Amino acid sequence: MFFLAKGGVVMIAILVVSIFALMIIIERLVYFSQFRSPDQFLLLAKNTMSGKVTQKRALEAITVCEKQKSPLAILIKTIIRHRNESKEFIEKQVVVDSQKIIPKIEKWLIPLNTVGSIAPLLGLLGTVIGMIKSFMVIAKGDIANISLAVGISEALYTTAFGLIVAIPCIVFYNFFSKKADLIVNEMEIYSQEFLNFIKK
Repeated sequence: MFFLAKGGVVMIAILVVSIFALMIIIERLVYFSQFRSPDQFLLLAKNTMSGKVTQKRALEAITVCEKQKSPLAILIKTIIRHRNESKEFIEKQVVVDSQKIIPKIEKWLIPLNTVGSIAPLLGLLGTVIGMIKSFMVIAKGDIANISLAVGISEALYTTAFGLIVAIPCIVFYNFFSKKADLIVNEMEIYSQEFLNFIKK
């Protein structure tokens, strides 16, 4: 509270966006933590669908997919359900489903990046406000006034707090973006591999 009081009104704005960013980071960490390497799942799906594919085996494979909390499982399930259609038709269905899944994978990344961008700007705004207060005191010729020190401290506190918020936001944004790209690439590669497997 002392830190916030020293930073003035702008510090409250930085605090609000920092809480928003923290919520995004926690939500994305929980979301991405549920994904495992797709190799084992793909092998299991292939084993279930190997040999003569009956309706019963197809339902077993779909059950395997539904137990997996991953975007790839959704695509594999789509392929299994449309297994009797042409390869071109299935590929189109996979693309349609992928377009529905990708926004969920990339959810909240733009707002997180936005917080990482505006936090230093809010800090800079606090700096400008603090310096204006200081120069107003100097303009009055009362350099010994305590308001001069208050204005300068407000400028420094907001700058520091803005950077403290921005740095982890940028780090986590880059981490989540890389994770999202990896998952999307795995979806494309492994779904195509499974489609080639059942249509060989």
